[in-house]
Amino acid sequence: MLHTSGTFYLHTGDTLDFSTSIAGYKPHEQPQPIDAAQETLRPSELVEQLSGQSPLETPDPIVNAMFAFSKIRVSESIYETAGGPMHGPGDESFYAAIWANDQAEYINPYFPFIGYDEAVYQCTKYVRHTAFFVLNSSNSR
Repeated sequence: MLHTSGTFYLHTGDTLDFSTSIAGYKPHEQPQPIDAAQETLRPSELVEQLSGQSPLETPDPIVNAMFAFSKIRVSESIYETAGGPMHGPGDESFYAAIWANDQAEYINPYFPFIGYDEAVYQCTKYVRHTAFFVLNSSNSR
């Protein structure tokens, strides 16, 4: 969906705001409109929400800052999937993937401490997915 096109010439002091998106749809699906201004605000809203929840207060301001940044890093890696929200390891290669040991051992036990409900909900979806596949896997080993 191209909303505005053309050639734009900028002079000293001029600005041009633009956005771009890439989306894929199945043949029977209609393209969904994307509100670029709203999408631009979402990361800032998440940071603001997380910064006000469950702060770590130690005598060391560096440790406090590391904890604050860790809340943002892990929370921005939750993606909506067909099976519900899932935490993905990211790195531009593994979106919406489950690395069972990462989620089970490292991140899911951390999520309840940061006060982000979407992350805790993701934990329950992860456990249900894992249980389904474990219980339905072949027992021939």
